[in-house]
Amino acid sequence: MDSNFWYKLLQDIIVLAVTAIAPALFALIVVMIKKKYAEFKSYANDYGWDLDQIANMAVKAAEEAKFAGLIEDKMDYALDIAQKQLDKKGIKIDLAVIKAAIEAAVYSEMNKDRIVEAREVEEAQ
Repeated sequence: MDSNFWYKLLQDIIVLAVTAIAPALFALIVVMIKKKYAEFKSYANDYGWDLDQIANMAVKAAEEAKFAGLIEDKMDYALDIAQKQLDKKGIKIDLAVIKAAIEAAVYSEMNKDRIVEAREVEEAQ
């Protein structure tokens, strides 16, 4: 028996093993990815709720500080408060996302009467 025979036999065994194991391995990888994605979604959703609450609080605090004459720029103050609160919770979020959440909180605060009216009209229909 020459070495070519053993090489061919080993190659056939490896191909059969990979062919038999590959679907199970692929299924395992898919299940692991789905599990990690579900964990991430629940994790991200919690952060979203925290960010919304912190942004609302920061907007109200900035509004009061501006009214009291303690600050000049409400956005910088709100960003600083939000960033500090997120840091305390150990939440790392991009500054642009925090700024967008603050802008959304400002919009909600400024238009809350319209939002309530729109919900009432929607519920009446």
